Amino acid sequence: ADGPTEAEIAMFRERVSVYLDTTLSDPEAWARRLSLLDLRGRSLDDLVTMRDQYMAIDARAIRDEVRSAMGSGARYTAIVRPGEGEHEGE
Repeated sequence: ADGPTEAEIAMFRERVSVYLDTTLSDPEAWARRLSLLDLRGRSLDDLVTMRDQYMAIDARAIRDEVRSAMGSGARYTAIVRPGEGEHEGE
C-alpha cells in the first residue's frame, strides 16, 4: 500500500476527536498545555485550532512526512494496532 487508506484516516480522525473531547474537557489538561506553550514554541491560537489541524491531516501528508523522515528510496511498513484494552469499532 502507498500510505494509509481513507478508512484508516477516518478511524484516525474519529479517535483523535474522541481523545480531544475527553482531554479538552479536563481543566488539568488545559493547565498542562497552557504551561508548556512557551517551552514548545506554541501559541494559544495553536490550542484553539488544534482540532482543525488534526482533522486536516490526510493520507498524502502522512506519506510525505514518513518519506521525508525515512529518506528517499527507503521502504517502510508501519503497523498500527489498538492498544491494550481497546477494541475495534470503539
